[in-house]
Amino acid sequence: PKDKYGQPYIIGNLGGVPVNLPSSVVRLVEYDDSPGWDFEKLRTYNPPTRSYQSIIMSFGFEINYADKELFDYKQNLARHRKEEDIPGSHWIDVSIYNIYQNNKIEDILDSYVADDIENSPNKHPTDYYEPTGEKQFGLSVYASPGIDPGTGKPWRENLYAKDVFVHWNEQGHVDTYIKCSNSKVPRPMCQHDFVLSNEIKLSVTLLYDRHVLHDWKQIEDAAKEAVYGFMQ
Repeated sequence: PKDKYGQPYIIGNLGGVPVNLPSSVVRLVEYDDSPGWDFEKLRTYNPPTRSYQSIIMSFGFEINYADKELFDYKQNLARHRKEEDIPGSHWIDVSIYNIYQNNKIEDILDSYVADDIENSPNKHPTDYYEPTGEKQFGLSVYASPGIDPGTGKPWRENLYAKDVFVHWNEQGHVDTYIKCSNSKVPRPMCQHDFVLSNEIKLSVTLLYDRHVLHDWKQIEDAAKEAVYGFMQ
């Protein structure tokens, strides 16, 4: 099948579902037999003809979560360039990972929080988190406790410190995990992880400006809708 430009879709099986990926929208598509970043294998790699049985392991794309417009370099490159780097930009980066081929853990995000709250002498203080008791935008807030003896300021204000935001589902498992930079820069970034596990089984990572964290649910829903839109 071909896209609206007459170009063949990138096709395959993504999380158990056949998909059509527009080549003007997606990037870095990797199949289960791809050489990845092994440059020696890349030199001699001859990719097979793909079908809907070919297992896709990962790819990326961008979407404007406010109007749900996908970044398409043939269609809206000028708009994207104008808007992508402004504080509070609605353009988000989406990375898709087919973790279920080799990893059957449904509640993988629980382990993220468990690792954050595990105190270890080998951890830097900015890598250890405790619940603050705060709620922001319906999310529970975790932060690095204590004072940096070198500066006398809270570790939470360290240049490399981040805050963690967590949401649980009705079964008591983490279904949204967000880690945001505390840096005093124009666009402090958030990494937002969630898992699709119903009709399609995938791990999804989003990157966006902390200024739009209040829209986290709208952002997550826009990313989900875009992934479902690739389904054949």
